[in-house]
Amino acid sequence: MSSKLRRLLAVHPGDTRAVVWSSTQFALLMASLYTVRPLRDELGIQAGAESMQWLFSGTFVAMLLLVPLYGWVISRWPRRWVVPCVFVALGVSLLLARGVAVGLEGSARATFAAGLFVWISAFNLLAVSVFWSLAVDVFSPRSSRRSFGLVSAGGTAGALAGPLIAAGVVRFGAPDDLMVVSAFLLFAVAVAGWGLERTDDPPESAEGLGGGVVQGFGLMLAEPRLRMLCGYLLCMTWVSTVLYFVQARVIAAAELDSAARTTTFAMLDLVVNGSAIVVQLLLTGRVLERLGLAAVLLTLPVVSGLALIGVSLAPSLSVVLVAQALRRSTNFALARPAREVLFTSVGRLARFKGKNVVDTVVYRGGDMLAGWAFSLLELAGVGLGAIAWLATPAVGVWAWLGLRLGRGIESPQADEVV
Repeated sequence: MSSKLRRLLAVHPGDTRAVVWSSTQFALLMASLYTVRPLRDELGIQAGAESMQWLFSGTFVAMLLLVPLYGWVISRWPRRWVVPCVFVALGVSLLLARGVAVGLEGSARATFAAGLFVWISAFNLLAVSVFWSLAVDVFSPRSSRRSFGLVSAGGTAGALAGPLIAAGVVRFGAPDDLMVVSAFLLFAVAVAGWGLERTDDPPESAEGLGGGVVQGFGLMLAEPRLRMLCGYLLCMTWVSTVLYFVQARVIAAAELDSAARTTTFAMLDLVVNGSAIVVQLLLTGRVLERLGLAAVLLTLPVVSGLALIGVSLAPSLSVVLVAQALRRSTNFALARPAREVLFTSVGRLARFKGKNVVDTVVYRGGDMLAGWAFSLLELAGVGLGAIAWLATPAVGVWAWLGLRLGRGIESPQADEVV
């Protein structure tokens, strides 16, 4: 990396190799996930937009099974082997799913769509959480503040490429072919992971972390910062799930075929990530260092509150898509890097076990609860706009927790670990 580019992006010389490898790995990962994401959203509609709460419940159950399995593996084998093997295994699962999908029609296709929606949703969260567990273990608290915006920009570059890949594959092939492309990108993620491992100084121990299979759940309850993060994520998932369900209902009601819906989802991802990457490259690191975590963690609740108000007043296709674009770009550009910085000030067990519980089980648990609440309100005859309005109180709690988390890590006790 040239000195001029380093100055423009505010890259510290000591962080260069780790930033390059982590950005590359995250770019490949997000390209993989965003290649298959439009297919996942389309599968949800094929399975039935009215049964989305069941899909979210299935995803939560899948996380309850995956997280202890991951905890068992990371307890017994070193990080440098576990992390790449996770991505290889996920890629193989997509190739197997593509083979199963051949020739399925009618009810068999609907059942397959529901199962694959659950699996993609589950491993999406796990894959991102595993990547960030590695990143927060390699970067120090100080270097993470100045570097995680750039690392996130690498992910956003991949997320920009993913929808373009998806749109091209759908145009010249079948939506199910997205699984094959996504799988090979996951294999490349594993290779880049070994490159990031070589930047760690001193190298990681050859032993596993030890501890029990479900130790992450205990760490989540024992560590105050993880408990507050649980509350922060529950509020976030409540609001984002309401907006996602409104999006699904509005798009399902539109007269679009499968390919058109898949392309719409891909274009939404393209807009979101195009706006996010500019902020990540030029502003995120500087904002985190100058304004602090508290201010940055507050941005997503504020933007999400405005999105809810807009959707409650006019739950139309254009309003829903704009609201989603604003909320998701703010999350990727500012809120997500800030949340990951929080994990650099906790111990390794909390990073690799407690973090995965928070990122996956708590996240999908919030999705499930919000999904069922949404469905019950619909059964009671409450309209989409009113449901969005009823979700707004969660924004206040969410903002308060963001301020508490940000101020807590900037306090003198912020270096304590578990």
